[in-house]
Amino acid sequence: MEMSEDGKKCCARCKKIKSLEEFHRAKGGRRSACKLCRKTEGDPEARRQQKRHFWAKNKDKINKKRKQWRLDNSDKAKQYERAYRAKNKERMREYSKQWRLDNPDIFKQYTKASYHKHKEKNKEVIQKYRENNKEKIKLTVKRWQKLNKEEQRPKRAAILAKYRASKLQAVPPWLGRELKSEIKQIYIDCPKGYQVDHIVPLQGKNIRGLHVPWNLQYLTAEENQIKGNRF
Repeated sequence: MEMSEDGKKCCARCKKIKSLEEFHRAKGGRRSACKLCRKTEGDPEARRQQKRHFWAKNKDKINKKRKQWRLDNSDKAKQYERAYRAKNKERMREYSKQWRLDNPDIFKQYTKASYHKHKEKNKEVIQKYRENNKEKIKLTVKRWQKLNKEEQRPKRAAILAKYRASKLQAVPPWLGRELKSEIKQIYIDCPKGYQVDHIVPLQGKNIRGLHVPWNLQYLTAEENQIKGNRF
């Protein structure tokens, strides 16, 4: 480190101009770091304070340099990130959770954008997962329904009431007693493990079917759930 004309010197660590008395003697002159910096070298808290001070002073410069390094070494950067995440799973999980709580609007926008960007891919992944984890999904749904029974009761009642109303509206006035008896018999004869489904749904988005014998079919609970209100 060069010495100024007035007998002062700049410390290599704290970057402050100090008199020569504040530097230890060394062979050929004085040491590059001042006495205070060398004294705090073994103190972890003092070193942290120095790093914080340096970061605050050179934040933009450091970020620019890091960004450029990641662009020039993308593969290596990805490896570092994976290794860090694997080593600090709990810490990253807590950090992500807290960030989502602190930034709900930004997180919502990000999730929405990500969904639209990977919509088709997500559908394939979800469908594949459902096919490979049928029993697991059933158990999860049952467990959730059991835990949220009281909370979901009003919602279920509303859904059933809406369905019953649409069913009554879907019964045509010309449907005679004989056809109504046929509908009743279809429900009675429904095999175990199956459900009576409307081929053309009563509450479809673009089309609504009638509650008549020829619009009824037997489907397993899983098939009925997948079909939903689609035609």
